[in-house]
Amino acid sequence: MLKKFRVLITKPKLVFVYMQAPFKKVIQYMLLMVLFLLLPTILLGAVNPSLLFIDGYEFEQMILKDHMPIYIEEGKLDYQDYSHIYQVDTYYFVFKENYNELFMGYVFHFNEESLDFYVSSVRIDRISYLDLGIESFSFTNESDLLRLGDYINRYVTENPIFRLTFYVSMYTAHLIQFLIIALIFAFFSKYFIPIPMPYKIRFMVSVNLMSIYTLMTLIGILLNIELFAYLGILLAFIYHITAYKSIKIVERKL
Repeated sequence: MLKKFRVLITKPKLVFVYMQAPFKKVIQYMLLMVLFLLLPTILLGAVNPSLLFIDGYEFEQMILKDHMPIYIEEGKLDYQDYSHIYQVDTYYFVFKENYNELFMGYVFHFNEESLDFYVSSVRIDRISYLDLGIESFSFTNESDLLRLGDYINRYVTENPIFRLTFYVSMYTAHLIQFLIIALIFAFFSKYFIPIPMPYKIRFMVSVNLMSIYTLMTLIGILLNIELFAYLGILLAFIYHITAYKSIKIVERKL
């Protein structure tokens, strides 16, 4: 596979050599390329999993900027007719009496007497404020917020369900993005050179030519520069034109 990856990166015109492979092999190649994009996150999670999730300082700064007029007294949260939803990446912090929204991510619902943990719409845990040690708590106090934020980070880091769903959701997001781009390239490839070719074959070509996109996106993840992913799309587009323009059409003489 690495040899194929290297060839497709350096010599896109040879992509049609791999069209002899069964369709399922192309799908397997795509799934492995998407897995490459997840490797930096998995390695980071193995070395220091707390870096994958929001930390205490981020939580503190997020809440402090709004001066929320709510507090916890004797283990109960007083909303005072206040409701708000904060979002940081795929994390949602819900301050309202009833949680009935559908978020694709991790939800921390500050209920009347407990902090509820959700993955999307599925609740996986509930911890009372008394068990959290915040029976008296002010959402305008920096030290209180930092302590609570550190607890949330530690809970998420040590919870295997959160870790697993985090990796699965990231892989799924990368896969969907990869598929959408490949399908678009496959559709518009008929305009690169107008020759009869089944859409299935065009899709297989696009998946293989997306190798350069995978490489550039991986570099962008490692350097934390999102621009590399867009550069990868541009290069994949150029690779498509190069590959299809290399096809020689031979007219049959009667």
